[in-house]
Amino acid sequence: MRPLPVWWRFPSQGDCPSDDGYTVLLYSVHGAVAASAYRNLAYDLERDLVPVTTAAIFPDVLVAANRVPAKTLPELLAFVCESRQDQLRLRGQWHLAPPLVRALQPAGRRAGDPRAVQGRGPATTALLAGEIDYIFDALGSASAYIRAGSVKPIMVTSAKRSPSFPEIPTAIESGLAGFEITSWYGL
Repeated sequence: MRPLPVWWRFPSQGDCPSDDGYTVLLYSVHGAVAASAYRNLAYDLERDLVPVTTAAIFPDVLVAANRVPAKTLPELLAFVCESRQDQLRLRGQWHLAPPLVRALQPAGRRAGDPRAVQGRGPATTALLAGEIDYIFDALGSASAYIRAGSVKPIMVTSAKRSPSFPEIPTAIESGLAGFEITSWYGL
């Protein structure tokens, strides 16, 4: 019996897992995004990795700071339309910010100033501190803040409501036809 190696490095750091035929990698959507964002990775997703199975699929959630007077996507859109452009602040995962910004462009208006942050932790901290107005976050990561009432959930990004939070509508139910983005882990 061979030992199971544990790889504690994120592949976007430029490393490639061993190609010994025994090493298993738990890979996330973020690594797949990195493969399209960085030119000089030490691995090729399609050449060097063999997909085995999907381990988990989960939605992200759009959450707003409590100071934002919106509880639904239509109310958030109204807030965006009524606010001065320099008052709107959006941060979050860059792979989710562009679809949201495009979706939140009523009457040709920009939905704030989307900028990537260095991880979910800083984005959540900024949201809770009132430095930003809304972010996309993993539903699992945001769940404690949602349950505590520290943030307002606006919508989940999956096609179906989450069994853990059935009261949060989907983006499609909120009026964004065809808007479905999920995150995943795979072996």
